[in-house]
Amino acid sequence: MILLPRAVHIHFATAAVNLRKSFGGLSNEVRAALKLDPLSGHVFVFLNRRRNHVKLLLWTRGGFTTVHKRLDAGTFSLPRLFLSAQAG
Repeated sequence: MILLPRAVHIHFATAAVNLRKSFGGLSNEVRAALKLDPLSGHVFVFLNRRRNHVKLLLWTRGGFTTVHKRLDAGTFSLPRLFLSAQAG
């Protein structure tokens, strides 16, 4: 479990991302696709096309941190709010 301060927001990229990208590539995705600052201290969540991998990117005082999770079976799903935004 990762405990975050109340001021930290979690931002989801609704489009699939190539998760072979590391710190630089994901921070560029934050700037280009989400129009946000990757150095803000917020958490950015990315899924691959098949939605069986998720990667989190966050900035702390010491630098970027990524967390990568791969499911052996099944897929991750986005909250309905994000799915309806993708369709519109």
